[in-house]
Amino acid sequence: MNKEQFMELLDYYFRNVDETTYKEIKNDYEEHFRIGVENGKTEEEISTELGNPREIFNECKEAGIIRENNFFGMFNLDSIGDFFNSKIFDQSKDKDYDLSQQTLEFDNDFHRIEVKSNADIDVSTHELDKIIVTYTTTDESQKLDVDYMNHVLKLGKVKMEKFFQKSFIKSISIKIPQDSDLGLNIATASGDVHVDVISNDVTCNTSSGDVDITTQSNNVNVNTASGDVQVFKCKKEIYVNTVSGDVKIVSENPEITVNTVSGDIKIDVDENKDLNVRGVSSDININIKEKKGSIELRTVSGEIKIDSYYKDSSKKISKSHDQSFTNDDVKISAATVSGNITVD
Repeated sequence: MNKEQFMELLDYYFRNVDETTYKEIKNDYEEHFRIGVENGKTEEEISTELGNPREIFNECKEAGIIRENNFFGMFNLDSIGDFFNSKIFDQSKDKDYDLSQQTLEFDNDFHRIEVKSNADIDVSTHELDKIIVTYTTTDESQKLDVDYMNHVLKLGKVKMEKFFQKSFIKSISIKIPQDSDLGLNIATASGDVHVDVISNDVTCNTSSGDVDITTQSNNVNVNTASGDVQVFKCKKEIYVNTVSGDVKIVSENPEITVNTVSGDIKIDVDENKDLNVRGVSSDININIKEKKGSIELRTVSGEIKIDSYYKDSSKKISKSHDQSFTNDDVKISAATVSGNITVD
């Protein structure tokens, strides 16, 4: 089939997919046709190399790229599209305001802290045996909503009809005791999230903003639509789901799952347990000191590279392949529709 026929079939099979997600995929395939023609290939040859559009759709579906993701049950991450970059989230156009700073103190008897806001959120530790919350606001009359029950401290409140309005509260800083193991549950529509704690599990949901988490806890769970994600030191299980943004993970030996539509992925671990990474338009780079467990990597358009800190062998696979490698300690499955796979 020629390019027009290929793209028509691609449009048909992806007709019910979110427009922004499909746009990323379609642009990649149009780019493949452009490069192929420049290299002297016919449209029919390029179509054959790329594969059947129906199989491409099924591959994306099986990889978990095409699916709904909820942000605290409020909206669908895969459907907000260009909304990320609209004026609703353009905080740079705010007028210059004098910020007022407010401080709250709480006893250290909570099991979990939940934060919902449109502001930047920072969580860190201190040596005091209490929780200190400091927030800045453009209006002194606007207070941070606070509620607590059943050992859960709730900070901020988001109402649907006001969710996408600019917030008077611009930043929230939370200090927790160093020896605290309370859970952190953070949700922000437009704001960066920075967490640097010792042993606290973290769940973070954001639509627009960078996420930076450092914790030696057992679990980190991040869902974001637009923004880079970095996770450091988590011991047991890391889950990252993002539509658009780069992902970087540095840790010792956790189980890792990463799903992304558009964004590069870099993972650096001492030893892998189970590693599952899937992308649409993503370069995937994995550095592992000692490979154990299973590794599964999939990308529709991009390069996959797995490095070890010891250089004993190297195998490079051409484009559009699905490959597996095994030895006594590790099983590696790597698949790409268009891109290179390298295992060192």
